[in-house]
Formats: sequence, C-alpha cells, structure tokens
Amino acid sequence: AERLFSDGGGTTQDFGDFVEECCMRSLALEVASSCPKPVVRRCLANSGAGHVPVHAGHALVRASGEGHAWSCMPWRAGDVVKSVRASTTDGDLVVVSAQVRDAALLVTRPPLVQTLYAPSGSPLVRFCAEAGILYRTFDSFAALLEDIESSTTEG
Repeated sequence: AERLFSDGGGTTQDFGDFVEECCMRSLALEVASSCPKPVVRRCLANSGAGHVPVHAGHALVRASGEGHAWSCMPWRAGDVVKSVRASTTDGDLVVVSAQVRDAALLVTRPPLVQTLYAPSGSPLVRFCAEAGILYRTFDSFAALLEDIESSTTEG
C-alpha cells in the first residue's frame, strides 16, 4: 500500500478516505501486497483501513535476545492470483496497482479482472503500454473513486 501511495496514489490519509468512501458506497475492497501481511495490516490500520481483507505473504515473528526476528514467506505473482481467485469467481474484479507483478492477474483463465487502474507514470503503466494491455490511470484516490463510480453506473 505504501508503494501505491508513493507512486502517485496520494497519502495514507487519501487512501483512508478512499476506503471509507468505498465502504459507504458498498464497493468491496481488498488489498494484495508483496510485503509481509503484518506490515500491510499495520499500514492499513494506520490509514484507518484495518478492516480491509489482505492478500499477502505470511510472516512469523519470534522474540529474540535483542528484540524480534522476522521470518517471511516469499510472495510471488502466482500467489497473488491463487489468493485472489480463492476470494472471487465472478470475473468483474477491479485491480488498483502500481506493481508489474500484478499484471499476472490480467492474463488468468477464466478472467478475474474487468478493469485495471494504475497510478499515472507507475511501472505498471509502462509495462502495460509496452505489452498492449488495457489499463486506466488515476492521479489521486478521489479521481480513482470517481472513475470507478462512473464506470459502474455506465455498464
């Protein structure tokens, strides 16, 4: 989530406002990340979105003599696809990402994704443009929400 903020999505407060608006408008929201799940959950909690379901790698935290030691499970593009597929089957998923690895969600069979949004200028935008993958860009979470709303009322 922090990478999305820094790649043009806005601030953690903007994201918290986005999550609140999604909830008020009954738009389902889940977060997938390559960061360990405890880190993502902390980031979400700090932005007021601690209730949002998370798809991320697991991490074990063990107390050691000098503090805590982390042991993280690797999280790859295929893991994202498996985790998201387990939570949705209808093929109308809207993906918001700045990460190239999330392009794996776009080529699944049966299709999982209806629309891909990426922050303007992000690595995912460059990848999709070069690969001929359809995407939509956004410059703020407020603009993203507005575009999602208008596209759901059109279709």
